[in-house]
Amino acid sequence: MLRFTIRDVLWLMVVVAVAIGWWTTARRLQAVTNTVTTERQIYLEIERALNEEGRYTTAAGNGSVKLRSFDDPGTRIDPFAAKK
Repeated sequence: MLRFTIRDVLWLMVVVAVAIGWWTTARRLQAVTNTVTTERQIYLEIERALNEEGRYTTAAGNGSVKLRSFDDPGTRIDPFAAKK
């Protein structure tokens, strides 16, 4: 017949609590990773489609995003322009 002391039961509770904590953290991290991967794939697909149309996006520090065209004046970079 097996006899368990209170100390044995407490150790079992600690082991189970640590295992559950690790498992929930791992699941949450996997869910976030999947979301970020999906959003990045969508972003890259949008950027590719915009580049095929001759457009691109710029982001400002306040969170706004602007859609620009490569043909807009002032947006084309001229590597041979004289520096002032």
